[in-house]
Formats: sequence, C-alpha cells, structure tokens
Amino acid sequence: MIQSETAAKLIDRLNEIDESEDLEAKAIKSDDPGKSLYETICALSNEPGLGGGIVLLGVTKEMGLFPHYVASGIGNPDKLSSDIVTTCNTAFNIPLRIDIEPERIGKKVVLKLIVPEVPKAQKPVYFKATGLPKGAFRRVGPSDVRCTDEDMSAFFAEQGQETPDIQIVKEASWHDIDPNAVQAYRKARREAYSGASELDMPDEDMLHALGAVKKIDGKIKVTLAGMLLFGTQGALRRLFPSHRVDYLRVSSHSWAENPLTPFEAVEIRGPLLLIASRIMATVADDLPKAFRIENQNEAQRTEAPVIPYRVVREAIINCLMHRNYRVNKPVQVIRFPNRIVIKNPGYSLKSEDRFDESGSALRNPHIAKFCTKHGMRKRRGAVSES
Repeated sequence: MIQSETAAKLIDRLNEIDESEDLEAKAIKSDDPGKSLYETICALSNEPGLGGGIVLLGVTKEMGLFPHYVASGIGNPDKLSSDIVTTCNTAFNIPLRIDIEPERIGKKVVLKLIVPEVPKAQKPVYFKATGLPKGAFRRVGPSDVRCTDEDMSAFFAEQGQETPDIQIVKEASWHDIDPNAVQAYRKARREAYSGASELDMPDEDMLHALGAVKKIDGKIKVTLAGMLLFGTQGALRRLFPSHRVDYLRVSSHSWAENPLTPFEAVEIRGPLLLIASRIMATVADDLPKAFRIENQNEAQRTEAPVIPYRVVREAIINCLMHRNYRVNKPVQVIRFPNRIVIKNPGYSLKSEDRFDESGSALRNPHIAKFCTKHGMRKRRGAVSES
C-alpha cells in the first residue's frame, strides 16, 4: 500500500507513472495551500472502494524535454500542518481526520498527507458552505470531479438510505393531508384499474401502502411523497413555498429579447394529483389547432392541437416526477411563439452520453410509481396490472 511508502519513494513512483487515482502532488508557494488541496481531500475521502490516498505537498512537476517531479519543499511545515488540520475539522459536513507526516528530502521538507476513505454511512463528504451536490467531489483518475445528483443517488444507495421522496417531513401531520386529493386518487385509480387492492383500504392504510405516510410508534408521519401528492394548499405553501408550476407566455422568440415586452404568467399550486391535469389543460388549450374533415360529404370538422395531447401529458408528468424537490425553485413551462420549453430543477440522473440507453433512473421512485398507478403516465411495455 502506498500509505506505508516514504515521500521519496512516492516521488519515484510519480516519475514512473505520474499522478494517479490515489496519489497527487502539489507545489505550495505560500502558507495558503488553496482550495484545490481540500477538493482533493474531499474526493479521496468519498471515492468508493479507493481506500483513500496520498497527497504530497511541496513536490513540483518541472517541465522540460523530460518532465519530472522534484521536492521543492514547504516554507513553514508546522503552521501549514496546523492550518490543514483545522480546515479539515471545520470546512466539511463532518470532521476529516487525516495524518500528516513531514519528511526531509535533501534540504527540503515535504508533507505527506494520508487521507482515509470515510465509512459509507458518512458519505458524501462535502463543503458545508456550498452544500450538495456541488460541494462534494469524487476522484476520477488523477482528477477531482464535482459530484452530480447521480453520484448522490449512488452514495445513498450504498448506505441503504431511503430515497428522498420517502423521507419524513418533520413539520407535517395527518391534518396536512387534503381529503379531496385522497378522494381524487381513489376515483382515478378506480377508473384506471377497478381491482386495485388499496381501494378497499381505509385512507390511512392506503396512503401507507403508497409510501405517502409511515406509521411509527402508533403515530402517522407524512413523507415528502405524501405532502407533494396529497398535501393541502396551506401546508404546501408553509413547508414547500417553491412547489409550484409557473406557466409563462412570452411573445418574443427568446427570453428577454425585448425587456420592455411584458409576458403573461399563470401560477399553479397544489398537490401534484390535483394540479397535473390543470397544467396539461392550460398548455393544451394554448396550442395552435389543426383541423381535418373526416368525411368529404359532411361539413363537420375535427380540431386537434398540433402537438398531440399524449406528448404534452408525458412531458409535464416527467418534469413533475423527476424534478429535485430539495431545490427551492419552481417548475417553469415557457410558451414561446414557436416552441414550448419546460424547465425543472435538478440534474438528469443519466448523463447525456447515456440518453440513448434504455431504462430510467428514478430520483423519486414512489412518486413515479404513483404517477404510473394513477394512470397519469404510461408504463413502457406494460401489458398487465398488478
């Protein structure tokens, strides 16, 4: 293991294979090592299965015909060591305990930082001032890479943690559940599949089966999914003030093309179950219509939006289902003269280079399951009900 090797041996390794996933060198020109050092410490702490790594401070890569690493030294190793320990104890969401070993190479002092991988239950490590996901880093080859929501899901899955939509909202109670939303679900579910087993259950048991509530020590606790799907208007405004959809009608072909040109805005609030149909109807009613005459012998004509309603439905439900509800921003549906743009907070859990691969990555699996059961969204390849 490289943790047991001397700094001199590690410099020899750098000159043989350069920096790697578990070894990095940094030249320190002042008492301030810079944020780059702490990003590397964060990345080495987080990377699953790496076992941590080594950072050598006071080692410079000299460029030339044959670039090579040399010990350039640290001016005040004691102060720098103390500063690093203090920052590692205070800058991150958890204190990081790293070992710092000074080593003299010739007349130069080099600091060897041994960074352990933190336990799964403590990941991800991140900068408190930045938060998640941007404040967390992973180690990819010799680089420190800022984490995405996909990385967050991987960390939480390793911990065996619940997905965000099934976590309890501490400030919510059973009184924050809207009975109208519950009845609307029963009606829609019965229309979609009259034999659904949960329809025979009392409201509490049905919502428990859906992941909307939990029963803990005989008490009902409302989850994030429960609030978003069935919460009252007042509770949603109190607990999730940014949970809304803004429908914007813009007369120009680009945003703020003419700052003096006003735009119309419609704000839609409420539980997902009740607002989804309102959003879809608002968008569909605003689309240009095409018409056709089915029978040339009749004067009757049929009108239909230029974008099929099923396409509008799929786009709207997807944006509500997959958005990141930890981010305090509304969903925006922007109606330009020549297109519709839908913006929902959060990153895609599938990177762009995997968009052509089959299968979904679900940020909110309980909300997604609800949308499918409710009939709001068609399941890919579904042929039967369960």
